[in-house]
Amino acid sequence: MSVFKIQTIRYFDKKGKRVKKNPDAIKKVEISSKWYGQVKMKGKWKRHSLYKDKQSSEQRLAQLVKETERGEVGLTKENKLSLECPIQKHVDDFIKHLQDETRSIKHISERKRVLNSILNNCKIQTLNDLTSDKISNYLRELKKKRTKKQEADQTPPEELSAGTKTQHRRAIHAFAEWCLHTSPKRLTENPISSVPKPNGDPKRLRRAESEQNLKRLLMVASKRPLFEAQTIKINRGKKGKEGQTANLKPKTIKHFKMIGRERALLYETAIKTGLRQSELRRLQVKDLNLAGKNPSFSIQAGHNYKNKTPIQLPLTKDHAKRLLSWIKDTKKNANDHVLYVPLAPNKILRRDLEAAGIEYQNDEKKYFDFHSFRYCTDTYLTKAGIPIAVIMLFMRHKTVKLSMLTYSDPKFQEIRKALPHLPKLH
Repeated sequence: MSVFKIQTIRYFDKKGKRVKKNPDAIKKVEISSKWYGQVKMKGKWKRHSLYKDKQSSEQRLAQLVKETERGEVGLTKENKLSLECPIQKHVDDFIKHLQDETRSIKHISERKRVLNSILNNCKIQTLNDLTSDKISNYLRELKKKRTKKQEADQTPPEELSAGTKTQHRRAIHAFAEWCLHTSPKRLTENPISSVPKPNGDPKRLRRAESEQNLKRLLMVASKRPLFEAQTIKINRGKKGKEGQTANLKPKTIKHFKMIGRERALLYETAIKTGLRQSELRRLQVKDLNLAGKNPSFSIQAGHNYKNKTPIQLPLTKDHAKRLLSWIKDTKKNANDHVLYVPLAPNKILRRDLEAAGIEYQNDEKKYFDFHSFRYCTDTYLTKAGIPIAVIMLFMRHKTVKLSMLTYSDPKFQEIRKALPHLPKLH
């Protein structure tokens, strides 16, 4: 590392006028009054103009090299302090930024939880400590939290799925990107950009179910609440022997019948609309258009939805009729939610599956959970030969891969029909 002066060669004629290089031209070598230095940034050398004094220039060049290594080049003096500032202050500012963007409470709390987990595990105190190596090691060693039983049995923790690791990478990348684009800048480059995206097969493979099994599931879901309420069990507080049927009041019987009716309607709505769990939870009566020959439902634009664009999608007439009957019987208003969606619907669904004789996890290690209803929607649309563009619109997918590969269960596709269309070579 050394400073240097720039030599410039110019050519003049006999009258002192500057000309291009030629045999008759007079050559003059000019040396710059200032000293210069070079610093390597992102694999390229960048020249810096220094001072007329050599000693001062050498000191400044050494300072530039140090700043480059620490990622401070491009920041003003007052903002260089942000690199030494406790990183928690930057995280708090980032969370306020998300709140100003009116992100959902769930999104903000999850981002905050993941960021704090990364910072604590990587022992990142300031922005200077935020490096790609630390984040890469964190993602590589990220494991699933063990249960108390697994801890007692000293079972080694399982590795988290690539999808979960991607969520962690996305959170810290968004934070660093925000630091890069704030005014004034807090970072000059995003160190997470060089962290490779986690690869791997999904830990939870889902499946669709046959139409016969889906019908049986809906029937069981409608009857199970009342059946369990009437069945005497130990410590249930009902008089009589275990296994006998309890005598319930007509009001109580009606209550449990309504619970079963709503649960079956919830499952049916999930299958016939392809709505996600969070979207079903927010679906209001005013979002439904059940009158007329073409019933439909609308998904409003907003930060609470995965898709930001409003869209109106059709409903089958028989399904619309059951929804209308439910709304009238429950006397719901326009701003009421159409259906109650539990916070943990998979717990209830697993009991319904067990009662219906349907495996939660089959021999192929594929699960049928609440999100699998959405898989059923995609699978049966594909099976019916609906154009992929229509399926993508109905499912609100952005890529063909999601509709054709991720959400469509190949077990239900009649692949053999494709064989006659192959070329006859013999």
